[in-house]
Amino acid sequence: MIKVDIKADIAQAKRSLGMLERDVNKAAGRALNRVATTARKYADQTIRQRLNLKSTVVKAGLNIRTPMVGGHRQLIRDITASGRPIPIRDYGARGTRRGVTYAVKRGARKVYSRGAYKGFIVNKYDGHVFSRIEPDPPGPARAKIKKAYGPSLPQYFVTRLVIATMRRTVRERWPIEFRRAIEGISLRKR
Repeated sequence: MIKVDIKADIAQAKRSLGMLERDVNKAAGRALNRVATTARKYADQTIRQRLNLKSTVVKAGLNIRTPMVGGHRQLIRDITASGRPIPIRDYGARGTRRGVTYAVKRGARKVYSRGAYKGFIVNKYDGHVFSRIEPDPPGPARAKIKKAYGPSLPQYFVTRLVIATMRRTVRERWPIEFRRAIEGISLRKR
């Protein structure tokens, strides 16, 4: 988890600009939202350097939350990665003669199989990858199938590289965004 102390910046803004606490807190909230969005963007880019995923899939798994205490929003933004498994389809699954191939990491394609059963793509279900979980019985009955999933985002989200990228982004962007938000509010007050 990344922690950035903004209390000193807020206190200095109140003293030097003679602004009301409500206005400074509003500016800090806006700046925090923009910084958190930018940090999520850079975390997305860093994760996608290793993983073969589209940006929409990664961004859907990275959430920005504002904690509430006593019914009031805090001047804190949490960026978390959801633990939902990602379908193999999103790892660039393709049907080949050998079976369904996919690549979790860029450049390393593998054939998907669950035990002795190879995967297959079912277009009727948005192109998701499935595999049998039991032998195919004789006759018209079909074996049970199960959807295939790859690794989830949290294990890549907590790597040193992603955390260092987010820390650097927050340190660089916070003063810029806070100054912009203060200027925007002070211009509206005139």
